Amino acid sequence: MFTTTTPGLQEFNMVRSGDIPLKLAPYPTLVGTPITGHLVLTTLHTNDAPASLTRLMEMGVDPYIISAAVSGIVAQRLVRLLCNNCKKKVDVPVLSLNKDIRSILKGETIYKSVGCKRCNFTGYMGRIGVFSVLVVSKRIRELILERKGVDEIRDIAIDEGMKTLIEAGAYKVAEGLTSLEELYRVVF
Repeated sequence: MFTTTTPGLQEFNMVRSGDIPLKLAPYPTLVGTPITGHLVLTTLHTNDAPASLTRLMEMGVDPYIISAAVSGIVAQRLVRLLCNNCKKKVDVPVLSLNKDIRSILKGETIYKSVGCKRCNFTGYMGRIGVFSVLVVSKRIRELILERKGVDEIRDIAIDEGMKTLIEAGAYKVAEGLTSLEELYRVVF
């Protein structure tokens, strides 16, 4: 457990914490530690990277601390890998695709799961990560200080180059690593 009684911040250069609890009262130093130049890695359960910023505000962390302390957020989901032994090409009309991924999957070969003895008739073997990385830019810091909502933060992050989880997953579908059904199941 990380507490305020930890002697001398100069004794370490990184803190790895488990889930941030819903009530931060016992962990005041944990959130402020990055301001001192120490790296803090932790987990927080949200739908995507931008939602982590607003969740911290909802948990009572002052926006100026979030703005100063958070430099980046990685959202992740695990999708099942298609079995290479039995995956099957499928024709998917472009217009039936989610609008956010049409351009990524247009002209790509899409596969679906089938099932065989090798994969125990599931159509999948193993998993792979789908990641969305939000870099906390100067503009994002301003939005945090202004207590803007998750939608506005997400829009600016996308404008600045953040790929959403659905977009990152669409690249896995385009590579033939997972199915469209699996992506939709995990991300939506």
